[in-house]
Amino acid sequence: MHLPPLAPSLPVLRESDTLTSTVLIAPLVDKCIAVLGYGNQGRAHAQNLRDSRLNVIVGGRPLEHGGTARARAAADGFESMDYSLACARADLVIVALPDQAQPAAWVRWIESSLRPGTVVGFVHGFAIRFGFIEPSASADLGIVLLAPKGPGTTVRERFLMGQGIPALMAVHRENKAQTARSLATAWGAGIGCTRSGLLETTFAAEAESDLFGEQAVLCGGVIGLIEAAYEIAIAAGYPPEVAYIECCHELKQVTDLLYAAV
Repeated sequence: MHLPPLAPSLPVLRESDTLTSTVLIAPLVDKCIAVLGYGNQGRAHAQNLRDSRLNVIVGGRPLEHGGTARARAAADGFESMDYSLACARADLVIVALPDQAQPAAWVRWIESSLRPGTVVGFVHGFAIRFGFIEPSASADLGIVLLAPKGPGTTVRERFLMGQGIPALMAVHRENKAQTARSLATAWGAGIGCTRSGLLETTFAAEAESDLFGEQAVLCGGVIGLIEAAYEIAIAAGYPPEVAYIECCHELKQVTDLLYAAV
């Protein structure tokens, strides 16, 4: 398979000899970062930011509402507390909750607890793009996006290897102090994504392309193709072991070659 060379069309921010991680992270030094949620992405972001020597706290649902994130974060050595308390302390609030949980948490605990000038960051553009969360137009808030292009486990693994994965970054709106962009960039550096590159885009482009990629290829097309091919091979009389190797096992080898060629 031959792919044409990728022509850069988006601004890309990447670490260099002069633009080091120390320089990029500087806007978050002495700031408080609250990570809301401690699942796949939240845990990786919190741990990477802490390992970058930044001040991180973790917010979760109150215990009476079934919250478990606080206990998991505390077990990993984080100071953990209710959403509202975490938001009230933070300069950067990272919303790392599942998409379906964000609107209710925003209305019930998050929005009313934010201090003027706070920058609110999302790890996926879905809630803002499709109007499930609509920050008050009169509130002095920065709204940004930092979406690593991979699961939280990979974000953490690559960070520990001294590497990173690409991320999409967007500034939906600036706060009055004009710190939203610099804090978003520092966030990306703090989790290791500037080692690979931050691509600046929009909430809409990230949300729509992410859904398309997942449904058409990653979680839909590829899985459907593997299952259909396997069933056809079995129906044709081939042993299950052979069908599995040909239709599933060898896929990683091909994608590794494709990954290396791009």
